[in-house]
Amino acid sequence: DRRLIAHTRPYPGIGEVLAQLAPAHRLAVLTNKPLAATRQILGRLGLAHHFAPELVFGGDGPYPRKPDAEGLRALIAMTGSTPSTTWLVGDSVVDWRTAQAAGSSCCLCRYGFGFEGVPAEVLTEIVDAVGKTAEVYVDGGIRRGSDVVKAIALGADMAFAGRAPLYGVAAGGEAGVKHALDLLKSEVDRVLALIGCPDVKQLGPQFLARSA
Repeated sequence: DRRLIAHTRPYPGIGEVLAQLAPAHRLAVLTNKPLAATRQILGRLGLAHHFAPELVFGGDGPYPRKPDAEGLRALIAMTGSTPSTTWLVGDSVVDWRTAQAAGSSCCLCRYGFGFEGVPAEVLTEIVDAVGKTAEVYVDGGIRRGSDVVKAIALGADMAFAGRAPLYGVAAGGEAGVKHALDLLKSEVDRVLALIGCPDVKQLGPQFLARSA
Protein backbone atom coordinates (compact mmCIF):
# COMPACT_ATOMS: atom_id res chain seq x y z
CA ASP A 1 0.00 0.00 0.00
CA ARG A 2 1.84 3.08 -1.24
CA ARG A 3 -0.20 5.31 1.04
CA LEU A 4 2.16 4.23 3.84
CA ILE A 5 4.93 6.35 2.34
CA ALA A 6 2.87 9.01 0.58
CA HIS A 7 4.09 11.62 3.07
CA THR A 8 7.07 9.78 4.57
CA ARG A 9 10.70 10.30 3.60
CA PRO A 10 13.99 9.65 5.40
CA TYR A 11 15.49 12.85 6.70
CA PRO A 12 18.64 13.90 4.81
CA GLY A 13 21.64 11.89 5.96
CA ILE A 14 19.69 9.12 7.72
CA GLY A 15 20.71 6.47 5.20
CA GLU A 16 24.35 7.49 5.42
CA VAL A 17 24.31 7.45 9.22
CA LEU A 18 22.79 3.96 9.29
CA ALA A 19 25.36 2.75 6.74
CA GLN A 20 28.18 3.99 8.98
CA LEU A 21 26.70 2.46 12.12
CA ALA A 22 25.70 -0.92 10.72
CA PRO A 23 29.20 -2.49 10.33
CA ALA A 24 30.07 -1.99 14.01
CA HIS A 25 26.66 -2.05 15.73
CA ARG A 26 23.53 -4.18 15.79
CA LEU A 27 20.63 -2.01 14.67
CA ALA A 28 17.02 -2.76 15.56
CA VAL A 29 13.55 -1.24 15.25
CA LEU A 30 11.06 -1.07 18.11
CA THR A 31 7.78 0.55 17.15
CA ASN A 32 4.15 0.56 18.17
CA LYS A 33 3.15 0.43 14.50
CA PRO A 34 1.97 -2.93 13.09
CA LEU A 35 4.87 -5.11 11.98
CA ALA A 36 3.70 -5.59 8.39
CA ALA A 37 3.34 -1.85 7.84
CA THR A 38 6.74 -1.23 9.45
CA ARG A 39 8.44 -3.71 7.11
CA GLN A 40 6.78 -2.11 4.08
CA ILE A 41 7.87 1.36 5.15
CA LEU A 42 11.48 0.28 5.75
CA GLY A 43 11.58 -1.55 2.45
CA ARG A 44 10.11 1.22 0.32
CA LEU A 45 12.37 3.81 1.92
CA GLY A 46 15.41 1.69 1.13
CA LEU A 47 16.34 1.18 4.79
CA ALA A 48 15.34 -2.44 5.43
CA HIS A 49 18.79 -3.88 4.69
CA HIS A 50 20.21 -2.11 7.75
CA PHE A 51 18.04 -4.18 10.11
CA ALA A 52 17.97 -7.96 10.47
CA PRO A 53 14.32 -9.10 10.06
CA GLU A 54 14.27 -10.70 13.51
CA LEU A 55 15.34 -7.39 15.06
CA VAL A 56 12.28 -5.48 13.84
CA PHE A 57 9.53 -5.51 16.49
CA GLY A 58 6.05 -4.16 15.78
CA GLY A 59 3.32 -3.14 18.17
CA ASP A 60 1.25 -6.19 17.26
CA GLY A 61 4.02 -8.67 18.14
CA PRO A 62 4.47 -10.87 21.20
CA TYR A 63 5.65 -8.02 23.41
CA PRO A 64 3.57 -5.22 24.99
CA ARG A 65 3.64 -1.86 23.29
CA LYS A 66 5.91 0.94 24.49
CA PRO A 67 6.37 2.37 27.09
CA ASP A 68 6.49 -1.19 28.40
CA ALA A 69 10.18 -2.08 28.13
CA GLU A 70 9.82 -5.82 27.54
CA GLY A 71 10.38 -5.49 23.78
CA LEU A 72 13.50 -3.35 24.27
CA ARG A 73 14.87 -5.81 26.82
CA ALA A 74 14.32 -8.64 24.34
CA LEU A 75 16.19 -6.76 21.60
CA ILE A 76 19.05 -6.04 24.00
CA ALA A 77 19.33 -9.75 24.78
CA MET A 78 19.05 -10.82 21.13
CA THR A 79 21.85 -8.48 20.07
CA GLY A 80 24.14 -9.53 22.91
CA SER A 81 24.17 -6.00 24.22
CA THR A 82 23.64 -4.57 27.68
CA PRO A 83 21.32 -1.78 28.81
CA SER A 84 24.30 0.48 29.48
CA THR A 85 25.58 0.11 25.89
CA THR A 86 22.16 0.48 24.24
CA TRP A 87 20.75 3.70 22.80
CA LEU A 88 17.09 4.08 21.96
CA VAL A 89 16.54 6.85 19.41
CA GLY A 90 12.97 8.08 19.47
CA ASP A 91 10.67 11.03 19.03
CA SER A 92 8.39 11.02 22.04
CA VAL A 93 8.18 10.87 25.80
CA VAL A 94 6.95 7.29 25.37
CA ASP A 95 10.36 6.38 23.94
CA TRP A 96 12.17 8.04 26.81
CA ARG A 97 10.07 6.20 29.37
CA THR A 98 10.72 2.91 27.56
CA ALA A 99 14.47 3.45 27.67
CA GLN A 100 14.35 4.50 31.32
CA ALA A 101 12.43 1.36 32.28
CA ALA A 102 15.03 -0.79 30.50
CA GLY A 103 17.97 1.06 32.02
CA SER A 104 19.31 2.23 28.65
CA SER A 105 20.15 5.63 27.23
CA CYS A 106 17.76 7.57 25.01
CA CYS A 107 18.14 10.25 22.38
CA LEU A 108 14.92 12.13 21.63
CA CYS A 109 14.71 13.81 18.22
CA ARG A 110 12.07 16.18 16.87
CA TYR A 111 11.08 14.24 13.78
CA GLY A 112 8.10 12.23 12.63
CA PHE A 113 4.99 13.28 14.52
CA GLY A 114 7.39 14.62 17.17
CA PHE A 115 6.37 17.26 19.65
CA GLU A 116 6.73 20.99 20.11
CA GLY A 117 8.61 20.56 23.35
CA VAL A 118 9.00 18.34 26.36
CA PRO A 119 6.20 18.94 28.90
CA ALA A 120 7.52 20.63 32.03
CA GLU A 121 6.65 17.73 34.30
CA VAL A 122 8.44 15.29 31.99
CA LEU A 123 11.59 17.42 31.80
CA THR A 124 11.63 17.55 35.60
CA GLU A 125 11.14 13.78 35.69
CA ILE A 126 14.09 13.28 33.34
CA VAL A 127 16.34 15.61 35.33
CA ASP A 128 15.45 13.86 38.58
CA ALA A 129 16.04 10.45 37.02
CA VAL A 130 19.51 11.12 35.65
CA GLY A 131 20.66 13.19 38.63
CA LYS A 132 24.32 14.08 38.23
CA THR A 133 25.07 11.06 36.04
CA ALA A 134 24.36 12.85 32.75
CA GLU A 135 23.72 16.24 31.25
CA VAL A 136 20.26 17.11 29.94
CA TYR A 137 19.98 19.13 26.74
CA VAL A 138 16.66 20.49 25.46
CA ASP A 139 16.19 20.75 21.71
CA GLY A 140 12.81 21.78 20.35
CA GLY A 141 10.27 24.37 21.30
CA ILE A 142 12.91 27.05 22.01
CA ARG A 143 11.54 30.18 20.34
CA ARG A 144 12.29 33.00 22.78
CA GLY A 145 14.66 33.85 25.58
CA SER A 146 11.92 33.00 28.05
CA ASP A 147 11.93 29.42 26.72
CA VAL A 148 15.65 29.19 27.48
CA VAL A 149 15.05 30.48 31.01
CA LYS A 150 12.25 27.98 31.63
CA ALA A 151 14.31 25.05 30.36
CA ILE A 152 17.27 25.92 32.58
CA ALA A 153 15.01 26.59 35.56
CA LEU A 154 13.52 23.13 35.13
CA GLY A 155 16.98 21.59 35.37
CA ALA A 156 18.29 21.39 31.80
CA ASP A 157 22.01 22.03 31.36
CA MET A 158 21.61 23.53 27.91
CA ALA A 159 18.87 24.64 25.52
CA PHE A 160 19.38 24.57 21.76
CA ALA A 161 17.81 27.36 19.74
CA GLY A 162 18.17 26.45 16.08
CA ARG A 163 15.17 28.12 14.49
CA ALA A 164 16.08 31.72 15.34
CA PRO A 165 19.56 31.56 13.75
CA LEU A 166 18.09 29.87 10.68
CA TYR A 167 15.59 32.68 10.29
CA GLY A 168 18.43 35.11 10.82
CA VAL A 169 20.69 33.63 8.16
CA ALA A 170 17.76 33.52 5.70
CA ALA A 171 16.97 37.17 6.33
CA GLY A 172 20.43 38.66 6.61
CA GLY A 173 23.22 36.13 6.29
CA GLU A 174 25.91 36.18 8.97
CA ALA A 175 24.73 39.54 10.28
CA GLY A 176 21.21 38.16 10.56
CA VAL A 177 22.42 35.23 12.67
CA LYS A 178 24.26 37.59 15.01
CA HIS A 179 21.17 39.78 15.31
CA ALA A 180 18.96 36.78 16.11
CA LEU A 181 21.35 35.53 18.80
CA ASP A 182 21.66 39.02 20.27
CA LEU A 183 17.86 39.18 20.50
CA LEU A 184 17.74 35.85 22.31
CA LYS A 185 20.43 36.96 24.74
CA SER A 186 18.66 40.26 25.43
CA GLU A 187 15.41 38.38 26.05
CA VAL A 188 17.14 36.05 28.51
CA ASP A 189 18.65 39.04 30.33
CA ARG A 190 15.27 40.80 30.42
CA VAL A 191 13.48 37.76 31.86
CA LEU A 192 16.18 37.27 34.48
CA ALA A 193 15.74 40.89 35.55
CA LEU A 194 11.95 40.61 35.69
CA ILE A 195 12.02 37.49 37.88
CA GLY A 196 14.77 38.83 40.11
CA CYS A 197 17.42 36.23 39.28
CA PRO A 198 20.91 37.76 39.11
CA ASP A 199 22.52 35.00 37.05
CA VAL A 200 21.40 32.15 34.80
CA LYS A 201 23.45 29.75 36.96
CA GLN A 202 21.11 30.51 39.87
CA LEU A 203 17.96 29.53 37.99
CA GLY A 204 15.80 26.85 39.56
CA PRO A 205 12.18 25.76 39.98
CA GLN A 206 11.67 28.43 42.64
CA PHE A 207 11.43 30.96 39.80
CA LEU A 208 8.59 29.11 38.07
CA ALA A 209 4.84 29.33 38.59
CA ARG A 210 2.47 26.83 37.05
CA SER A 211 -0.55 28.19 35.23
CA ALA A 212 -3.95 27.30 36.62
